[in-house]
Amino acid sequence: MKSDWSMDRLGKDASELTASLLTEDHFRCSVCTEVLKEPVSISCGHSYCRQCIETHWIQTGEYDCPQCRKRFRTRPDLLTNSALEKVIEKLHQAGFKVPALPKHCYAGPGDVACDLCTEKQLKAVRSCLTCTASYCESHVRHHYTVAALQRHTLVEVTGNLEQKLCQLHHRALEVFCKTDQVSVCLVCALQDHRNHDVIKNERDTEEENTKTQEEQIASRLEARLQRELTILQHNTEELPADNSEQVPFSVNTLPSVIQYW
Repeated sequence: MKSDWSMDRLGKDASELTASLLTEDHFRCSVCTEVLKEPVSISCGHSYCRQCIETHWIQTGEYDCPQCRKRFRTRPDLLTNSALEKVIEKLHQAGFKVPALPKHCYAGPGDVACDLCTEKQLKAVRSCLTCTASYCESHVRHHYTVAALQRHTLVEVTGNLEQKLCQLHHRALEVFCKTDQVSVCLVCALQDHRNHDVIKNERDTEEENTKTQEEQIASRLEARLQRELTILQHNTEELPADNSEQVPFSVNTLPSVIQYW
């Protein structure tokens, strides 16, 4: 009886694990955000639906990887990922399906659509001034994990990216010239506005100040906790052996320190 229960439980756990695997990113095409169809890999190691990556290259006019942004001089060979294809096929045969995304995730009238989504365009959540493109939650993720993309300038999603760029150098308007009362790029700041009074854009300054304040609070909290722990340790060492039960009550003072901040 116990053996049957264990087998049933094991089967249930395996089913839940398999179903969750199907929804993970390595089974999804990062272009269409659907489960991979005819999965192919390019030399950088990323996989896509064959049709999706071919369409992406035709639309952009250049050979690159939508995920890591690596560029290729010639058209990369598309290597069929047979192992991944078989796994996905087995999962489909077992009846597992990827749950549909909520309707509010898709771009509607007035929304900015993700530039990398093809079949079903998702709503963009951030725009990149370096790429001059907007991305949904799935596609913008690479800007936080890929070293080359982390240097890009991400801003609140906007449908007018050209207005955020310097018309002369096609770079982000990262600084504000107080002398001329105009936002300029770093190149302009070093050339035409070299002797002017320039500062970071107000938005960048606010974010930097907020981050500094948070770091200061965290530092003060850490120092205060360390003092409390030192006092607690000192009191513990002075307690007689028969009063050791009183020690845990001293620990209760620590939450008040955290609440204080």
